[in-house]
Amino acid sequence: MKSNRFFRTSKQPGTIMTWRVLCKVNGIVRGWNKTLERYQKSYPSKEHTGTLKFVINDISEIEKGSYYVMGEYYLSRSVGDTNGIFMIIFKKIKGEWKIIADTSC
Repeated sequence: MKSNRFFRTSKQPGTIMTWRVLCKVNGIVRGWNKTLERYQKSYPSKEHTGTLKFVINDISEIEKGSYYVMGEYYLSRSVGDTNGIFMIIFKKIKGEWKIIADTSC
């Protein structure tokens, strides 16, 4: 499997990503492998990953052990900058916080 700067498997120590659903402007992706495929297609080189910055606008509890985080992202890169908004849902699973859904646009 191709190594990626921002995308790691949920089995690696210190990671918080366990993708179940990824919602983007061009459709909904379900599952880890499909999400990784979309990531690799969208960010095929270091020039495409650039420098990512976040602004967190809200963190709210959904229920015990689940939170949503809303904010803005800014990606500066040589192939063209991009920015948008996101809402990520975190859930505590077996004592570890995991991202279970991401809606970015």
